[in-house]
Amino acid sequence: MSSLWDVPHYLIMAFSLAFHAPAEKASRVSLTTSSHSQIENVSARAGADLLDDSAWLRAVKTAAPSSDVLAIYGARIFQTSSGRYYVATQAERAEILALKDNEEIAARVMAAATLQLTQRLAAETGRRPSRGALLIAHAAGLKAAASYTQSLVHDPSAHAVAAIPALAPMLGGHRTLTLAALDARLNAALGADQDVRMAESDPQQMQARNLMRGTLLAPAAQGLPRLADAD
Repeated sequence: MSSLWDVPHYLIMAFSLAFHAPAEKASRVSLTTSSHSQIENVSARAGADLLDDSAWLRAVKTAAPSSDVLAIYGARIFQTSSGRYYVATQAERAEILALKDNEEIAARVMAAATLQLTQRLAAETGRRPSRGALLIAHAAGLKAAASYTQSLVHDPSAHAVAAIPALAPMLGGHRTLTLAALDARLNAALGADQDVRMAESDPQQMQARNLMRGTLLAPAAQGLPRLADAD
């Protein structure tokens, strides 16, 4: 896992899709299968990534209600008592992790998961989560994001690491950074300006969208997923 400052491009794309893209445009994708040589993509897994494999599995599980195909993948993902996510067989695990190798598929899965997390965090805390809180939910889980959201309201000048110990591995040497400063930096990195944040704070401004809607084919026994325009 890398630091919170190393936000991969597919996650930035995901937040843009979740909060900006029209529903029709955001949903015009389908998952099909192809050999690896036929896939044209920019790898989202090159180098260090903010999301480790368990966090990616959690994201797919979270996004599962967004499409029938993701529901099939999600049914293969389980959680240990310690909170780690896993898949029972190596072949199925490799197939789910391969979704992340295509940047656009990864972005759409993360966008769908982001919308699900927005609803869950709002229900948990009674507040509309910031983009920073949603990024923390992806990287560290819902519990850490809920604590972050509540601490940000009650004591924004507190040191982030002291308030949310789970953030320590992701903040590196920035141990004296306050919650308010961290949230401002994360929001800026994820493309949220003041007007956007004001719109997102009102649930009435947030349209429920199915970012994975379209012709989604079931997981194949062989081959890797690719994107194709839905009819």
